[in-house]
Parts: sequence; C-alpha cells; structure tokens
Amino acid sequence: MDEKYPGELYITGGGGQKVVSPLCWRKSHLVSALVVPMDTHAGFTFSPIPEGAAAEEFWRRITPAGDIAGQAHTEDIMASRIVTICETTKADGRHVIKVCLQHPVTTKVLFLSASNRLIPTEKDVPAREEGWHVYRSNALAPGRFWNNVKARLAA
Repeated sequence: MDEKYPGELYITGGGGQKVVSPLCWRKSHLVSALVVPMDTHAGFTFSPIPEGAAAEEFWRRITPAGDIAGQAHTEDIMASRIVTICETTKADGRHVIKVCLQHPVTTKVLFLSASNRLIPTEKDVPAREEGWHVYRSNALAPGRFWNNVKARLAA
C-alpha cells in the first residue's frame, strides 16, 4: 500500500516489491498471477464503458497528446479494448481516472492513470484533452481495481 495514496496499490513483483516502471504494455497472463493483498476501494467507483460522445471525451482524457518515447503509442492506446475503469474525485477537487486497456492484436495490457490537475511530484505528459494529464508510470490503484482486471481478463 502507498503511504501517499492510502488504499491504493502498485503492481508488485517477486517478494511483494512494488514495481514503479515506465508506462508500458504487459503480458496479460502475468496479470492473472497478481496477488492483491487487500480489496480496497479508496473512494473509487467503477464506471461503465463510455459510448458515443462520452467515449470521445474519455479517450481524449486518457490519451497522451503525443507518443511517450519508447513506451505506449497513441494509436495503440486508441485501438485498445477497455477492460475496466474506475474514477474518484479527491478532496482537493482533482478528478482521477484509472483504466486498464487490452491491445487487440498482442492482448497485452496497459494500466493508465489520468487527472484533470497536475500533480507536481508525479511525472506526467499532457493528455489530448486540455487541462488533463496522463502519468508516465504504472497505475497506482485500489485493490478492487486489480481484482476487477483479473476477473475480466479471465472471463
């Protein structure tokens, strides 16, 4: 669990060590092996997969304005299937979105975090939606998010 964001968890590697790595696609079968130590929700609610105009707005908010060098490419992100989405509004008014995407060809997954306010201590890139930011490391998310991803990828 992260002290800065209570109730939110990183992907963990061997021995429970947190993996804070650049934004990258991961093999989906490795996600099923994740062990989530707690089923936290940390104030997040799950959102339905957006459609129509809401989908266009959603994609603008979670897609970087340009490619992130050597990492996730915009066209791959936009071609992906949405596995799950959770959102919250923090006490400071910041709207945060956590999403898991699955590439249609490779079936690899990508975990994204986006916010409508810059967090100065976090590495980010501008999103296609003005005022939004996509963070350049793996998502930090509540346990329920990770459990939901595992269940939907296994279905």
